[in-house]
Amino acid sequence: MHAPGYAPTNPDPMGRAAAEARPTSEDFQESRYKHTQMAGIEGLSEPGADQPRLRLTPGKVVPGTRYRITRWLGEGGMGVVYEAEHIDIERKVALKILRFDLSQEANMAQVFRDEARAASRIGSKNIVEIYDFGELSDGRLFFCMELIPGGDLVPPTEDDWIEPPRLIGLMRQMCKGLSVAHKAGIVHRDIKPENIIIVEDEGREVVKIVDFGISAMLAAGQENGTTIAGTPHYMAPEQISGTKFDGRLDIYAMGCMAYELLVGYPPFLAENIQELLQQQLYEEPKPVKDCRPDREIPQELADVIMRCLVKEPEGRWANMDDFEAALCEAQIAAGITTAWDDLPLPEVESERREQLLAQMPNPNAVFIQQGNRWLWPLIAGATALLLGVGVTWMLVGGDPTEEELSQIDALTNDARVAASKTQWIYPPDDEPSTPTALMKVIELEKLEGTADDAGDERAEELRTEFGATLNNLGDRYWDTPEGKGFAREYYTMALLFDPEDDEARERSGLTPAMLADFQERAAKGEFTEAELSAARWLDVLAEDDKDLAAQKAEALLAMELGTGEGNERSAGSLLVQSRALDAARGAGIAVSSAAPAPAPLPAPVPVAEQDEAGGQAGGQLELDEGETEGEVDEDKPSGKRSGKRARGNEKLGANARNPSKAANLAAQGMAALRAGKRNEAKGLFNQAISYDQRNAMALMGLSDVYFDTGSSQKAVLYAEKAVKAAPKNSNYRIKLGDAYYSVLRYRDALDEYKKAKSYGSSKAAARMAKAQNKIGGG
Repeated sequence: MHAPGYAPTNPDPMGRAAAEARPTSEDFQESRYKHTQMAGIEGLSEPGADQPRLRLTPGKVVPGTRYRITRWLGEGGMGVVYEAEHIDIERKVALKILRFDLSQEANMAQVFRDEARAASRIGSKNIVEIYDFGELSDGRLFFCMELIPGGDLVPPTEDDWIEPPRLIGLMRQMCKGLSVAHKAGIVHRDIKPENIIIVEDEGREVVKIVDFGISAMLAAGQENGTTIAGTPHYMAPEQISGTKFDGRLDIYAMGCMAYELLVGYPPFLAENIQELLQQQLYEEPKPVKDCRPDREIPQELADVIMRCLVKEPEGRWANMDDFEAALCEAQIAAGITTAWDDLPLPEVESERREQLLAQMPNPNAVFIQQGNRWLWPLIAGATALLLGVGVTWMLVGGDPTEEELSQIDALTNDARVAASKTQWIYPPDDEPSTPTALMKVIELEKLEGTADDAGDERAEELRTEFGATLNNLGDRYWDTPEGKGFAREYYTMALLFDPEDDEARERSGLTPAMLADFQERAAKGEFTEAELSAARWLDVLAEDDKDLAAQKAEALLAMELGTGEGNERSAGSLLVQSRALDAARGAGIAVSSAAPAPAPLPAPVPVAEQDEAGGQAGGQLELDEGETEGEVDEDKPSGKRSGKRARGNEKLGANARNPSKAANLAAQGMAALRAGKRNEAKGLFNQAISYDQRNAMALMGLSDVYFDTGSSQKAVLYAEKAVKAAPKNSNYRIKLGDAYYSVLRYRDALDEYKKAKSYGSSKAAARMAKAQNKIGGG
């Protein structure tokens, strides 16, 4: 059957899009449907007519649920799918009700519940969101999920194919979703074109992966192991043989699917399942390019796909991140630009990632799909028109040339690569002539002619980007024991990128003369050996992954404690090392307890040399009149938290506790939310919470985001935290009540509405009546 949430315009009784919905070859579709059905349901049969069954009718509420069926969408081997809506919050959903016999298999039902619960927590934009699941009074299992108004990746006819630029963009999104799932311990087991739904968002195709857990459920229902669960055309050898598997099983299926989308048919074809399974186990697929030599399929991309199809899992890509990186590398080698070049790069080893960062196409470049070649005559005509007035335009300025744009992109990539190595200001001590990120930014600003404005604009973007990163690092260590000296270093570097940053200026502790001197030396790369040696610890402390930071610290420590030429330790280096180790430990980096912590020596050093004046942050704070401990007073613009004790060095994630910064970020998040920018708001709220886990505005902001997008349980969770942080805020009580109401917790909702009324809310009375009505109707 079609994947849950798929809503074709005119579904036929088999659960496939009707011919009117898209141009198809009926023979091709019928043949494909017969040969790509899931295995594992052959031995199951529907119960007889004597089995009582709920009658499900459009326009009626499904008994025992809060969902009203609006229309039938499709039916297949696994059950039936309806479009429905929640009767209280009027959210439209796709309601999938499984076959009775599937629901009655105890093992299968439990696995279904486990998989549905796990899939609902994955939290990837490329995986369909599951809102609810349960059991009908007649014993059938159901789950509801977001209703996706899109189509799947099944090719309309045998002659249709997905060209490489589009395919790479889609496959990278699949890798993103499955990477998150695999890291959560969930393997899909039935990746195929039918389970990849495509929706349009701001002119681009967005992937939604559906039907998690169906194969796992079927496999759990096999008592003797004589049947398999999955779709044979896409099944990995280990899935067929029943041996241990991991996420590389999905990589094999993605390879089979990509193969089919490029050449028109999957790697193996046979008249019966047993023959097909034997091919999957023992035969080698024909090379992609040999199948369709008439199509422009880059060899690099074909090689990546063929590696997915290696019989032994060890011979495939190691994981989805590895696979996605390989797709990027094939794209680079083939000179392809896609619509999704702005996707974050996969989390692979740093050297490989740096190469991708430097070589991937500019995501701001104009993208034209190969299928839109009709646009080229228009572009050519426009280009000719521009050339006709080119001489005049050049006299008054004009846009940068292609060569100049390439130079700007190259300098930008160089700057970001340097920053990714933490070489914002200081080059590596073993290669002091290496250009830093700041040097590349200055080069951009020095471009002249038609590249002048574009270079300045790009430089400004980088200054903002790098300055923010360095400020965050400064914030991380400002309240960490022994960390202030390093925090000042990060603030000083931030100041070189953004000279107008008053907070960085104040915390750096530099006089204008000292800053001017440092800026001049940084622009030229004129640092002493001692400065560059000390700066190595800035790289360690900048690492977000604490385990990796610990490894870097151990390696640097071993090098600094070594003997021989170049390893003599001065008093200054000992002082920096001592403070760096203390700062690392204070930030939760598990440096070996065997690592020495020599006493600080009174020798001046250029890095982390400022006196730790001011003592430990935190201390006693007086309660304002009428406030309770831990409550946020949102009328105070600083977001100051009242409380008997405020530990300024409390660590929240990667950031030191900073209520003022949290309040500012939360306010920005609320502004973004009011403007309809939910994703931006969500990011700002999460940043705020990283600085203050009890920032009520940010917590309630996240609740609002999740409530608006239908994630009711998450809305409840964050609303509860917000009310705990600000218990006397009547508006928050109302919102928590609304969240409870949306998940049918009417008594809890009524309690919150009553508390809101006691705090003076004018909105509470009507809601109390509504909740009381639900309870009374029990």
